[in-house]
Amino acid sequence: MENILLIIICLFGGVLLRYFGIAPKNAYAGLNSYVINIALPALSLYFISSLEFSTELLFPVFVAWILAFLSWITFAVLGKIYNWPDKLIGCLILTTGFANTSFLGFPVIEAFYGEEGLSKAIIVDQVGSFMALSTLGLFIAEKYSRNNQSKRGILKRLISFPPFIAFIIALILNVSDTTVHTDLNLVFKNLGRTLVPVALVSVGLQWKIKKRTVYMPYLVMGSIAKLLVFPMIILGIYYFFGAGGITGKVSVMEAAMPSMITASILAVNYNLKKELANTMVGVGLLASVALLPLWYFFLEIIF
Repeated sequence: MENILLIIICLFGGVLLRYFGIAPKNAYAGLNSYVINIALPALSLYFISSLEFSTELLFPVFVAWILAFLSWITFAVLGKIYNWPDKLIGCLILTTGFANTSFLGFPVIEAFYGEEGLSKAIIVDQVGSFMALSTLGLFIAEKYSRNNQSKRGILKRLISFPPFIAFIIALILNVSDTTVHTDLNLVFKNLGRTLVPVALVSVGLQWKIKKRTVYMPYLVMGSIAKLLVFPMIILGIYYFFGAGGITGKVSVMEAAMPSMITASILAVNYNLKKELANTMVGVGLLASVALLPLWYFFLEIIF
């Protein structure tokens, strides 16, 4: 419950700061820089460096990667057919291909499936969503934000990006079985814990609630894809392979979570349709309040 309250307070706190002119006009830019360059790398160093890899990770992990590639293929094809600008395509991929599997996902999964479900959700998030965003997500942001940049230029920026550097360092520490000093690990943990509240305030600072927006068709399309169509495809994959039980339920529920806040921040940081990116997060959070319980009851019936 406290996580849900924190989402509401931080998101609408940012809205109120902007509405009453308390925060500077471009305050969100500084917050975004902090999230991308400090909080996200710290989270990677804390979680991935000590994560225990095993074969049981494979199926839940694939969900996050399938979701990312599914979104990429879908909107790249639609963008080519309808001649959408690259920045719009990149925004839709990032906000529909990466789910809020941790901050919203963890409390929701724990509420529905208990500690056993939560352990599966952590696998989906840390080895799936987080790794996918730190690698594929960064590549997508680079690719669709710089239309004329060479592949070598994209690769150069990717490998010099702080979250990616932190991801590689964390992976090396994990593989080499190197233990991070307790005090330093605690610093990484505390910095990582600031990611979501700071990101939510940033989203709130940029979120302008409008009855009409030029992005309405894309907002509707993206929301339907993220909250309904893509999770249904993940469900179909599980059903096809005869998988089920709590692993299947948790994986589908995680896929049905709204847009990952950090992915939205990444889109904004790369100038990929800021208004649409932030609105996708806000609308997704509100819609998921009604949709996630429906997904839960639906999965209980078919699994």
